[in-house]
Amino acid sequence: MGRNAIVCKLFSKNADTPFFANSALAEAETLRALTGSGLAPNFLATLNTQFGDVVLYRFVDGQTWSGDPAPIAHLLGRVHALAIPDEVQARLPSSNFPDQTSLMLAEFSRQDKADFLALKPRVQHDTAPPVSFLHGDPVPANIVVSKTGPVLIDWQCPRMGDPCDDLAVFLSPAMQLLYGSAPLTKDDANRFLDAYPIKETAARYRTHAALYHWQMAVYCRWKISRGCKDYQQPFQLELSALESAGKNSQYYADHHPA
Repeated sequence: MGRNAIVCKLFSKNADTPFFANSALAEAETLRALTGSGLAPNFLATLNTQFGDVVLYRFVDGQTWSGDPAPIAHLLGRVHALAIPDEVQARLPSSNFPDQTSLMLAEFSRQDKADFLALKPRVQHDTAPPVSFLHGDPVPANIVVSKTGPVLIDWQCPRMGDPCDDLAVFLSPAMQLLYGSAPLTKDDANRFLDAYPIKETAARYRTHAALYHWQMAVYCRWKISRGCKDYQQPFQLELSALESAGKNSQYYADHHPA
């Protein structure tokens, strides 16, 4: 496509999931606020059509990210350090991963819920984590490497929340497989965390890694229960990552197979 190409993004109704919202309004407000920053596509307009809401923005010319994760760590660090105007914040969803995980578990059968609670690491989320502006869905398919560097696209689920949530999505083997090509290696994950500029957040993610993999395993199981068979292998990958992370944590609880 040419440098002046325009993306016409049509939003499907009822496409929200517990972890990933799908809001045309949130994307439009975010792109409007970030236009010219190099972090996101440049906003053009919104349309209300008989087919649904539409957001128009400039096409970002480049390739879908793969390879070195360090530039993505820097990219997310820039996003998390942004001061977002109050009027934009007021329009953003306010969900968080722990609450949404609890809501998903409430829909499971009694046995499934018991199995997943037995898998849950003993380490608890911080009661008052730092609040930052989040992309919400920083998977490989939503990162375009342009001539000037990586750019985040698909801003349909931004929110204010714990920056570790964005790190957890990017580092999730399930999300890497579903929306990239393969899970990151342990060295890649460490390279990403070492490069992330907010050191306190990176350290907190490392402490809570098993808990984040547990949450993502719950999400994958929730998707499977709704007929998404392509989540079966990602689900197994999250369980393996949960076990691996747990072996490196004194807080990891012994568990029985689901």
